Amino acid sequence: MVAESKAPLGRPRDPRVDAAALRATRELLCELGYADTTIDRIARRARVSRTAIYRRWPSKALIVHEAVFPPADNRLHVAACGNLETDLRELVTGAVALFGRPEVVAALPGLMADAAADERLRQAFRAGLEASAGNELARLLDEARSRGEVRSGVTAGTLMHLVAGTLLVRAVAWGTDELDPLADELSDLLLHACRG
Repeated sequence: MVAESKAPLGRPRDPRVDAAALRATRELLCELGYADTTIDRIARRARVSRTAIYRRWPSKALIVHEAVFPPADNRLHVAACGNLETDLRELVTGAVALFGRPEVVAALPGLMADAAADERLRQAFRAGLEASAGNELARLLDEARSRGEVRSGVTAGTLMHLVAGTLLVRAVAWGTDELDPLADELSDLLLHACRG
């Protein structure tokens, strides 16, 4: 009996195609906005075929999501210093910077509209938030709780929703004006919520 091969069929995917398509998507979002960033334009800018795009991303929303929230780039990490206030401020400042990037601001209104009817996109959003802010907040809260800095009943999930919800609404409705004061105010609110 011959063992079945586990090797994938066909040629391996070229990572340069992925990189070119994602770069083209970010550029077009900043130049044209979400509505006018199309698969045709992405393919032309990246100098790849539409088929190459669709083979990797089955919809415009999914390529845009990966372009503006690349898995390796949107992980918030805080080098915890042992002080809840300092750690929360660092995390919120990183989240504000992430949501303040021009390509993110350009993409969010369209992504939010498309997410209403696209379960895969909602799952991608959820997974990205949990892998970045959710996991990091859980770690910081566990450490702060062991030091007696966090009251009972405070969960990382609720804090993550407060941060992400605030930043989504801010980016969609107001853009990136005056983000620095927002980071300070949001950090103060989270700290108050943690301490009660």
